[in-house]
Amino acid sequence: MPVGFKFKANTKEANARMAKAVHRQIPFATAKSLTLSSKSLVEQNKRDIDQIFTSPSAWTKNAFFFIPAKKNNPRTIIKRKDRGTGSASNNVPSRQHYLEVQQSGGGRNPKAFESALKARGRGASRFRYATPTRDTRLNAAGNMTRNQVNKILNSVGQRGGKFFVPKSSHPLAVKGGDGVFERMANNKVRKRLHLTNNIPNYRAQFRFYKRMRRYGLLAFPRIFKKELRNALMTSGFR
Repeated sequence: MPVGFKFKANTKEANARMAKAVHRQIPFATAKSLTLSSKSLVEQNKRDIDQIFTSPSAWTKNAFFFIPAKKNNPRTIIKRKDRGTGSASNNVPSRQHYLEVQQSGGGRNPKAFESALKARGRGASRFRYATPTRDTRLNAAGNMTRNQVNKILNSVGQRGGKFFVPKSSHPLAVKGGDGVFERMANNKVRKRLHLTNNIPNYRAQFRFYKRMRRYGLLAFPRIFKKELRNALMTSGFR
């Protein structure tokens, strides 16, 4: 014997309730999703930097941070830090044009250290750039330490100092090129820096914007779907 059932459902009311709940929770889900997306991009950039650069410095790896989005301001921003602790010259890294050059490639402007050397170093005023030699003491990231920079700047401006810049006609410069030399024991010298007016050039390899856009387009939809579902559940909608 067949048995039949008949149900009535107020789908119009259910759809209205769902639409209202979704509309109410979207600002929360959007702000949280934007914030989590930025957080994931900053973390991914740290991982990428280990592959892009050889032994990157702590400042390079932690150069970016994000500003969280808010319900009434659904916008998140990834920014580069204005100042990095432990930079070689103890100056604002943005003035060193480091990541900008790595982003777009090409020549760079003089670093703060080079400008200070030009201003303070006896004989160094003719040159804009200072680059390492095979005898330059570098840290694990391939940079001069702040201590070494300070030693050179404090000494190179003093007559008879440990570090000095000989004239271009001096035998040291004629043989090894213009540069900053260090007086060693037993009347020996070591060339610590090359001095030149030739602009150092770098190839574009950072590609920050391209990478972040690609990651963001993948991350946000996935995170938003999860956070909207969580927001609806916590709102009591079933």
